[in-house]
Amino acid sequence: MRFLSKILGVILVLHVSLILYTNHSFFFSKFDEVYWKDKYEHSQWKLPLSVRTLGDDGLYLYEGYRLIHGGDPTLLNAEVPPLGKYLIGASILTLGNGHWYGFLTTTLALLTFFFLSKFLLGNGLLALAVTTLVAADPLITSQFPLTMLDSLQLLFLLVTFTLLLRGRLVLAGLAFGLFSETKFPILGLPVAILACLFLWRTTRSVKKLLLFFTATTFAYLLTYTY
Repeated sequence: MRFLSKILGVILVLHVSLILYTNHSFFFSKFDEVYWKDKYEHSQWKLPLSVRTLGDDGLYLYEGYRLIHGGDPTLLNAEVPPLGKYLIGASILTLGNGHWYGFLTTTLALLTFFFLSKFLLGNGLLALAVTTLVAADPLITSQFPLTMLDSLQLLFLLVTFTLLLRGRLVLAGLAFGLFSETKFPILGLPVAILACLFLWRTTRSVKKLLLFFTATTFAYLLTYTY
């Protein structure tokens, strides 16, 4: 058992180390405000017919920088909630570029997935094996250097489930509010229905349902406090 755990641990460490090595040009670069402003100003976001397209990752990167320096979240890309973009900006401000945001959120999502798996399976080795398989998935691997919002939303979703299962309703509600506030909350409704069903079956308490959704509303609105 210990031998297998060590093998899986080594595989995970090597996998993450390889990601860091192959993407070192991203992680150890410095954010160039002039370059990204020019890229945005000449992209399809400002000039609809422009051939110099800018992807969502570049848009969130520039918007994160702008917001963390006091920009108005209602003036650019306002259809996407600002939480993730603020965190990308915080990564630029503290770590020099936004790509560490992708690395940290994806790593934390995998750690949360491991603890959730361990709680559900009741076996640390199985949880580690499942986490290793998920970490090696190309879709997850590709998220490590990206300034996107998917890993952050996954992180808050996993935290919500973990806290719900442990009966931490207020913290689970806060996590669900942040989940809903990461991207356009189209996925919020099905998760809210699942949370309602789970809470009602386990507690039969309207008060606890209200407590959960009050915390959710508070967390959702908090990031709009300019």
